[in-house]
This record gives sequence, structure tokens and C-alpha cells, in this order.
Amino acid sequence: MAFVYHDAAEKIAHLDGVTAAVVEAAGPTLRRARALLAEHTTDDDGEHHEVVLRLGQKTDAFVDLIGPAPVALEIGHVTPKGKMVEGRHILKRALGE
Repeated sequence: MAFVYHDAAEKIAHLDGVTAAVVEAAGPTLRRARALLAEHTTDDDGEHHEVVLRLGQKTDAFVDLIGPAPVALEIGHVTPKGKMVEGRHILKRALGE
């Protein structure tokens, strides 16, 4: 009978090259998200967003949309006058969804 140690995933995640492979795998999503953000040119007020790669504390890599209102940019918002502004869905589209 096979036996799997309870910490096998933790040990594998910290092997040499695994973190580098995770970061490399995030590269295509990062590039697509940056290209989609570049198409968004309505930042007339000087507020800018950017897409960055953030490394987790251990082994994860995250593609993040950062700036003054990333949630509003991603999923949309309602203006003070009540107008609905559709989100750009940058991260969602970068993931191919």
C-alpha cells in the first residue's frame, strides 16, 4: 500500500526551481493583463493603475491590479450621479474567462 507523507506538498513546493516555475507560469497572464490595461485610456484625471506580479510569502505568485480604484476598474461602479460604469474585467479576461 502506498503512503503519502502529510507534508509532501510543502516539501515539493519548496524544492529548488519550483518557485521560479510558478513565477514563469504567471508570466503569460501578467503580459495579457498589462496589454488589456494599456487599452484602457480613460484615466484623464491623472490617476493610474498598473498590473504587477506579487510574490507570496512562500511559493505563490499573484497578478494584481493596483491603483486608486482597482475594484471599480475591474468590476465597475456607480458614479455619484447614479450612472453605471461597466468594469473592464482586465484580470478576468487575462485569465481567459
